[in-house]
Amino acid sequence: MLNDKKSNKRMFAFMNAYTFGKGGGDVIFLELYKYFNQYAEITVITSELGKNLVLEYCDDVNFIVTDKRKYFKSIVLSYLYRGFNALFIRIKLKKDDILYGTSDFLPDVLPIFFYKLHNKKVMWVQKIYHIIPTHRKISSCAQNLSFFLIKLLSDKIIVINNDVKKYLMKKGFNEKKIEIIYPGVNLNNIQNKKHKDCTNYDAVFVGRLIESKGIHDLIEIWDLVCRNINNTKLAIIGSGAPETTNKLLGLIKSKNLEDSIDILGYVKNNYDMYSIIQSSKLFVFPSHEEGFSLSIAETMALGIPVIAYNLDVYREIYRDSIMYVDFSNTVQFAEKIIKLLNDKNLLTYYSKLGFEIVKKYDISNCAKNELSIMNLA
Repeated sequence: MLNDKKSNKRMFAFMNAYTFGKGGGDVIFLELYKYFNQYAEITVITSELGKNLVLEYCDDVNFIVTDKRKYFKSIVLSYLYRGFNALFIRIKLKKDDILYGTSDFLPDVLPIFFYKLHNKKVMWVQKIYHIIPTHRKISSCAQNLSFFLIKLLSDKIIVINNDVKKYLMKKGFNEKKIEIIYPGVNLNNIQNKKHKDCTNYDAVFVGRLIESKGIHDLIEIWDLVCRNINNTKLAIIGSGAPETTNKLLGLIKSKNLEDSIDILGYVKNNYDMYSIIQSSKLFVFPSHEEGFSLSIAETMALGIPVIAYNLDVYREIYRDSIMYVDFSNTVQFAEKIIKLLNDKNLLTYYSKLGFEIVKKYDISNCAKNELSIMNLA
C-alpha cells in the first residue's frame, strides 16, 4: 500500500507535552511515525522523557530535546519550561515543511503557532483527540487557549470522532480544515505475535493513573465484585504522579483489597502488556472521558471483552461491541462484571464482537489518510 520512496519534504513533529507512561495519542503518533518516515525526513521535538519513549518504538530518529531532565514533577512548570525552550530552538524552516502537532497541549501548540506566524508557507497539521470537560478548569482553559491559536493559523486539523468536529465547528473553526480520521492499532503486531504465559487475572485495567480514567471508581467497583465472588483478581497496568498513586494505594488498603488487586505499574514492553491482557477474562475501563481509547482497541484485537461507561464516542466507534454501564454507576458496573464472569457464553459473545469491529481500525488505514491530506502520498 505504501512505498518507500521518500520525498524531499521535512516534518517537524512536536511531542513536547509528553509526561509519563504511554498515552494513546503518543502511541498512535509513534506507530504513524513508521509510515511517515517513508515519505519525509522527520525531526521529533520532545523532552528527554519523550525521547526515551520514542526510542522504544522507533530507530534512527532525529531529535531536538527541549528538556533534558530525566524526571517529571510539576506539570505546569515543566510545560512552561519546555514551551519556552521550544520557542528558541530556531528551526530553519523551508517552504513545504510540515509542522505536526501530536497533541493540542500548549507545549506543542504554542511553538508551532510561533513558527507558523513567521513562516506562513509551511503547513501546520494539528491533532485533537478529545474535549476536556469544563470542570477540569485549568486544563480546560489551557485547551481553549490552544484552540484559539489553532483556529487562527492551522492548515489541517485531524480529529478522531464526530463529537470533536461538531464542537470545533460550534467554536467557529473552518469546517474545510477539519478531517475526521479514526486512529488505529498495529493489528499485525498484536494478533500475529505469540504472547507469553503469565498470571491469570479475572480483569485488567490499562491506562494512566489519573482521576479522569476513573481509577477511584475502579476500586469501588472491584470492592463490590470481591464481596460477591471469592478470590477474584484485578491487574492495574499504568503509572501516575506519586500523589495520585499513593492515594490509590491508600484506597485499596482501606478496603482490604491488597490481595485482590495487583498494581503492575508501567509495563514498558508491549508484548508483556499484551500477555497480561490476554491472560485476563475481561477488560474493565471506567474512564470518564475519551476520544478513541487505544487501550480498548488493543484489548479487542486480543479477543478480550470490554466493560466501560456509556460514552457517546464509544457508540460511534465501537458500536455494541462493548458491555456498557450507565455513567458513574459503580454498582451497575460491578453487577455487569459479575454477570460476565459467571457466563462463559456471554464472554465469548463480546469477545467475537470486539474482535470483528476492531479490524476496521488498522493503523495502516489511518496512516494512508493522514499522508494523503499532507500531500505526502
